[in-house]
Parts: sequence; C-alpha cells; structure tokens
Amino acid sequence: MHYGKLIYDAFVIGGGINGAAIAKHLACKGFSTALCDESDLSGDTSSHSDKLFQCGLDHLENLDLGHVSSALKERDILEAEVPHLMHPLDIVIPNAPEIRSSLKMKAGTLLYGWLRHSEATPRPHTEDIKNTLYGAPLRNHTEFATLSQEHLINDSRLVIENLLSAQLNNCQLLPQTKVIKGSRSDGMWTLTLKDSHSGDTVTVSARCLINAAGAWAQSVLEQTLSCATRCEQAIEKHNFIAIPKFYKGNHGYTLQLPKQQFLSILPYAESYCLVGPITSPSSRAAHNSSVDSEIKDVLIQQINTHFRTQFSTTDISWSFSTIKPEHHDAHQPIHMLDIQCSDGLSPVISVFSGHLTTHRILAEQVYECMQPYLPANNNSVTYNRLPGGDFNNESYSEFVCRLTKQYSWLPESLVIRYCATYGARTESLLEGISDRSSLGNEILPTLFEFELRWLIEQEWVTCAEDILWRRTRLGTTASTIHTSRLTRWFNNHYRHRPAVSKLTTSLHINRKAC
Repeated sequence: MHYGKLIYDAFVIGGGINGAAIAKHLACKGFSTALCDESDLSGDTSSHSDKLFQCGLDHLENLDLGHVSSALKERDILEAEVPHLMHPLDIVIPNAPEIRSSLKMKAGTLLYGWLRHSEATPRPHTEDIKNTLYGAPLRNHTEFATLSQEHLINDSRLVIENLLSAQLNNCQLLPQTKVIKGSRSDGMWTLTLKDSHSGDTVTVSARCLINAAGAWAQSVLEQTLSCATRCEQAIEKHNFIAIPKFYKGNHGYTLQLPKQQFLSILPYAESYCLVGPITSPSSRAAHNSSVDSEIKDVLIQQINTHFRTQFSTTDISWSFSTIKPEHHDAHQPIHMLDIQCSDGLSPVISVFSGHLTTHRILAEQVYECMQPYLPANNNSVTYNRLPGGDFNNESYSEFVCRLTKQYSWLPESLVIRYCATYGARTESLLEGISDRSSLGNEILPTLFEFELRWLIEQEWVTCAEDILWRRTRLGTTASTIHTSRLTRWFNNHYRHRPAVSKLTTSLHINRKAC
C-alpha cells in the first residue's frame, strides 16, 4: 500500500538518545520534524547499557577536563528535569596500586571534586573501608578506596521522555519504520519509508536529513543514502551479565583493570547486580545481542578475583550486549558530526559516536549546523521540563507521597513503581482508575491490562519485549510462563497499525509547551 507525499523541515533517522534529543530540539524550535526507527524506539544501545551516568573517569585520567565538567553539568540538569529517572549511587573504587598509584587516585579525586557544579553532591574522597559495609564483600582486604557519588539513570525511559516532548510539538514519530532509499532532488531529500511489519511504504521529502542511526550511521549513509563519509569508525561489542546481588547496601563498585579500563558492578532492579562492560571486537553485520561464552567466563573470573562470593556461569541470570563505535583515543572527540551538502540546499548531518552525557549539547550543535538551510520561523517554544518531570510546584518525593495517599487502595510498591517509571505522567496513567476491577486482568505480577493498553496508546509499544525490557524492568522478574502469557495477550489484543498510515498531509502547527 502506498500513501501520499509529505514535506518536513527535518527528518531524523534513529530513535535512540541522540535522535530523540535532536528531534525534540528541532520540534521545540518550531520546525516540522519527523523521526523514524526500523525497530522499537529507545531500542539497541539506549536500552542496553550499564545505566550509570558516566561523568568521565577515563577522560579525567587523560585530562579532558572540558568533557568531565560538561558531563557533571549535564548530570545536574537531568537530575532537575527528570528526578524520577536519576538516582544517586555511592561508587566504591578499590585501590589498585599496581594499576594506578594512590597519589594518582588522590589527585584525580581532588580534581573531580573541584569540577563539580553542585555543592549538593558530596565530594569524592579516599576512605578506609576496612571493617565497613563497603569493604566487607571484597576478597583482597583492600584498606583504602575512593568513594564517589554517581547517578544511575533509566536511559531507555529518558529516550521516551524526549520523544514525548517532541511529539507534544507535532513531531511525527515513526517506530518500526525503515528508510529504504534516500536521494536528493530539487533541493530536497526524497525518502522512501517502509513499515518493518506490513511492508507498507510512503514517500516523504525533507529539507534537512539527520542520520543518528548510532553504530549503523555509516551503513545508512553509504548504503541507503549513497553518500561517502569522512568519519569512518570501527565498532566494538560491549558485554554485560546480571547476577544475583551478593552484598548488603545500595552501593556499587568500579574495578580498575589494565589498559585504562574499568568494570562496574551496580545494583539493579533490587535483587541483581549488573556487571560490565567487557569489550570485544564486532561488526555491524555479525552483531547479535547475545554474549559469547568466553566473555561470560571473563566477567565471572573478574568477580571471583575481587569478591569473596564466588560465582560460575550457571549463576548468570541474564546477559546482553550492544555495539558502539570504538573510543580509545584520548584526543578523539566524544562525538563527530559529518555534514554533507553537495547541492548547497539539502544537507545530511551524520552523528558518529556520541554519549549519553552529551545528547543535549549534540542536539544544539546539530541545530546550529542546520540553521542556514532551515526556513525562518517564529514558532519556537519555551520549555523547562520533560513531560514526566513536570511536577509543577511539588518535589518528586512530595508527588509520590500524594499519590500513595490518593490511591491508598493500591499497593504502595505499585504506585512507587508507576512514579519511578512514568514520573508526573502517572496521573494520566491512573486517570479513571477507581478500584481493583478497573485495573483489568493481572497479566503478570504487578502488570495489569490498563497499563498495557495505556503503553500501547501512549508509548508506541508493539510486543512483550517492549514492555518487559524497554518501557519497564519487569523482565528481570518475569518467568518464562509470565513472558508467554504476555506474548499471548499481545497476540490476542494488539493489532499492528503501520506508523506510515498515520501520516497526514496536514502539517498545520498547533503547538504545546514542551
């Protein structure tokens, strides 16, 4: 089936954190914008990470103070914008003098503390952890460690927040939609889009094209758009495992490894620890999300070397991997933008590499590159909050307290999960929910039909995997029976409607504040 032709000011390929931030920024500036991803929005790298908002220990060692300072500033901004998605976490870095001297660690600690932008965050410091909760799990009786407060972030939910903000400003979101061909003609990009499930197609046009396809940016540029690139970049596989939580306390560990590498052990979903990453060579064509048995052995060996509790690969609860551009050169920027505009009218801007800590800055830089090619407009809006972080005059804790009282007939833990997942949008989720019967059937523990239907309607959910691993973290506790039950529910109740069929030739602007 074919649909009509649309013209956008900007079209974004890629529904990860970079693409979402760019689409949000452009839509809020008043430009007609669309974004597509051939699979689920917030999939791939944006939902396959260690969930730690990295402010750059490796960059600090290379004296890249600009990046570290910028990352710390972005952390403070996000903590204010989406407090439900950011959670402070004490990180213990055991001394490893054979890798870094205690003097070097102390110097780094002082420098890291000096670069902070917020006095609310405790200064990192060196501490004697012998006979403490921090030191108890460690095998080698380490006396001293560096303690630093970092933040865990629900990165897949952050992507959704950015996309919701973009949508509020009339950005067309096209999940499960692939660009199969792109070419320039008469000062425009002509793009053929194909629904990944139905095969339905649509042709659209755009003045500017942004290629934010992550590790696949190069192949999109060369194979789909028939353009060469100056930013060829090799990729590597980042591997993670989850094991049962084996120590008391809500803190994490960062182990120092040779070759300027670090390994994180982080509390995850209450009952687990996420361990990783260990990198390994990969290719785009050969990538799958599984972790090789040799890599699992290496990760388990690191745990057994550093901690008293011993594990084997049979103790691994689940594992996953993602591919990212290699980034081992201290002088290489966090991200690179390749802008090509052979006709002088219709640029394509490709994003190579990138980092969660730079997504907002990246979006601003892309906009600056595009400005000469965009039409003038006066439709930009002022925005301060992402939708889930818009708590009006309440703090996040006050919001949670109010909702637990308002819905006292619901289990408190369930209301807290809703708030931690959807933030201020929890009120929209619970609108019209007055008693147990209005929740619908409980498909798996704490997941009721009303939440499923709301996620399908509001957050582009199409299958059980989207629910279990990207919109929520219920996959960590779901059994095979639960997963099968949820899959059957989707088979019986979900009917796929191609996103391309929802496109309309009307691009009249009726803007809301982000």
